[in-house]
Amino acid sequence: MLGGTVRRTHMEILAAETSGGLVVPGLYALSNSKSPAPAPREFVGNKQVNSLFGGFTVNYKDLLTVDLTVRRDQSSTLPKDNNSYFYPAVSGGFIFSSLLPGAQWLNFGKLRLNYAEVGSDAPYYSIQNTYVAAQPFDGQYIYSVPSVNNNPALQPERNKSYEVGIDLWMLNRRVNVDLTYYHSRLSGQITPASVSTASGYEYFYVNGGVIQNQGIELSLTITPVRTPTFSYDFTLNWSKNNNEVI
Repeated sequence: MLGGTVRRTHMEILAAETSGGLVVPGLYALSNSKSPAPAPREFVGNKQVNSLFGGFTVNYKDLLTVDLTVRRDQSSTLPKDNNSYFYPAVSGGFIFSSLLPGAQWLNFGKLRLNYAEVGSDAPYYSIQNTYVAAQPFDGQYIYSVPSVNNNPALQPERNKSYEVGIDLWMLNRRVNVDLTYYHSRLSGQITPASVSTASGYEYFYVNGGVIQNQGIELSLTITPVRTPTFSYDFTLNWSKNNNEVI
């Protein structure tokens, strides 16, 4: 399987507010502002992501299945030298019950394993600094730097994860056990880090976040009653997750 996508996003925001409250209570209009209302805040965002992707699947006698995928994204919100990123994934399934035909208690057994990487781009306009127009003062137009210092050396985020699981159907498919362990690590997270305002800014955009997430999920399904016209089953779920900001 081979393919490609071009995704374009356009966003416009226009926001305005009154100043000092309302002259006539309950009349929510900018012209009802006690003091002259500040100029509207405007935002126009444009973004494009070009992608190429491919996949390959191998199946051996319905016993072993392997899926391989790879993707390349190129985003306009990243610096020109770092605006493309590759991320692969591989998953496999092994139906080991096919090798145990004499095990009457086991109707189906599957072991699964997968590893994946995912890349992410930056928010709108987080690379270059630009001036921001402010309310005119004494007839003079004012422009200032924003409170966030952008970063022309940003790199894409990267999330690496793997998962191991087992799926068992037993006792004429009256009992099902599904157990999964997962682990993921997000590195290079793009985040505005708080800095001293003596620098002239309140935040700096950096690749500074590292978050680790891991846990276990267990599901048990039992069918105590099954007839040609009626069946009853219940499922018990248990999970545990540890999330750590490293």
